[in-house]
Amino acid sequence: MRRNKGRGWCGIVVLAAIMSPTMHAAEPVSAPVKPASKDAASSPQKRSSGAPGTITGAGLRNRSQQAFSRGLLPLTDHLEHLAAAEEADLRRVMTTSSADTAPSSAALLSALQPRVNALRSAVRQLEAFRQPAAANWQADLLLSKYVLAQAEEETSLIAGDIPAADHAGRTQSRVAIEHYQQRLFDARVLGHASLSEVTRAVSFLNIDPTRKRQALVHAVGATQRWNAVSSGIGRTDRVLDAQLQVALWDAEPRPAKTDETAIRQGLIDADQLSSRLFATQRQYFAHGTATLADLSRAWQTRRQVHLLADMVQTTLPTTGRVSYERDLKELTHLAAAARDERGRNASDLEYVRLLQNLHVGDRIGQKAVP
Repeated sequence: MRRNKGRGWCGIVVLAAIMSPTMHAAEPVSAPVKPASKDAASSPQKRSSGAPGTITGAGLRNRSQQAFSRGLLPLTDHLEHLAAAEEADLRRVMTTSSADTAPSSAALLSALQPRVNALRSAVRQLEAFRQPAAANWQADLLLSKYVLAQAEEETSLIAGDIPAADHAGRTQSRVAIEHYQQRLFDARVLGHASLSEVTRAVSFLNIDPTRKRQALVHAVGATQRWNAVSSGIGRTDRVLDAQLQVALWDAEPRPAKTDETAIRQGLIDADQLSSRLFATQRQYFAHGTATLADLSRAWQTRRQVHLLADMVQTTLPTTGRVSYERDLKELTHLAAAARDERGRNASDLEYVRLLQNLHVGDRIGQKAVP
């Protein structure tokens, strides 16, 4: 559905996995996910994601927008939430369509439009902020415009509005360059942008894929050197995340990429690295130096790896499947134990509940290899 050759903002683009044959078989599940406690059962907020068969992204989208509008949630986390909410809405459209009939353009647009509206709202809010001296403000504004242009191109293509899709595509190319230049300035001159932010900006550019991978490999080397001198920016989870981005790049199928062996190895590496990342951040979480959002992001990345492996018919090791399920149980247990839903916590907890419900309908991992 996407013509843009750049990567998604948070790793593997999962829309293709959502629309793959693994999804049309995801019929509504009769039993809802059971709440972890009586408190969870009695709270309307904790039920908002609904049963897996009637899953909706509205709850997460609304809570995320509320937290972002109050300045409690970083833009990247907000974008992550909006992507998951859109996936849930697309899941609902797919499960209500018959196996032999593709959903109508109107149905698809109804699932995609809420995210477009939320992205437009985020752009307006960042524009109204007008604080050039605020760390990362200009770069975040450009990032929001880039992701919005991506979403608008997608909806325009579905609607058959080619001129609008072309305009959105040109906007992406222009904003991608501006975003990269701003991140580079923020990193080299102001010291605000992280290496991962600069690397992500590189991934949006319309340049040779080899150069994009070189940027990812460079980030691994730099983070490992920081780790060797016990620098905070080279913490073990950051090294693992940098390595994971390379594996994700290797695992992602692209039109000019036909090496199935390399894709399979990338998927296996990404599965193992995301597992190690979750385990490492779980240790940090116990000491208060990692958050539930960090753990959610690590598990969601791994989920995307499993979805992609299923889509390209690649089996992952049995041990990986076992730890994948175990980590989700740990994540949902930590979320169920939380009693404070103030601030950004409401959106973070809703995200975990949505991930749990999405997982029930994934229908992946039916096959595994020892």
